[in-house]
Amino acid sequence: IQASAASSSAATASTAASTATSQATLAASYRSDVIRVAGNVLGDFEQASLEYAVQNLGVRLVLVMGHEQCGAVKAALSGKPLPGSIGRLIEEIRPAVEQARAQDGDLLNNAIRRNVCHTVDMLLERSESVRMLVEAGEVRVIGLVYDLASGDLQFLSTVG
Repeated sequence: IQASAASSSAATASTAASTATSQATLAASYRSDVIRVAGNVLGDFEQASLEYAVQNLGVRLVLVMGHEQCGAVKAALSGKPLPGSIGRLIEEIRPAVEQARAQDGDLLNNAIRRNVCHTVDMLLERSESVRMLVEAGEVRVIGLVYDLASGDLQFLSTVG
């Protein structure tokens, strides 16, 4: 177990360095702001932060990034009720889980991908200001999944 954890730590460090380089390249091209939330769900505060970023900070690229083995999606797949704020977060993921159940293939991977696409759709549906900037060609929204093991990104959708 210790050897496995050590090699996993080395892979994580390598992936983190690669990710940092990618983020630095992206930041050089675009004004950026990072908003992290479990399950990449879109709640009121996340939406407000994104709206502020695109309206006032000059942010022109919004990435909705899920990742392999997402614990929040796993919790939504379990179907078990969860108390408080965690339960509300999981409820935001359930529509993607239901869509994934109708697909062939690995349920968790499908649910993670559907959740990213669902969040992109919800952002454009709920936020008139982001939607208008996308329609005007001033903002782009990209949905993708990050592979924790390889550091690869799988692009799922691009809007704008």
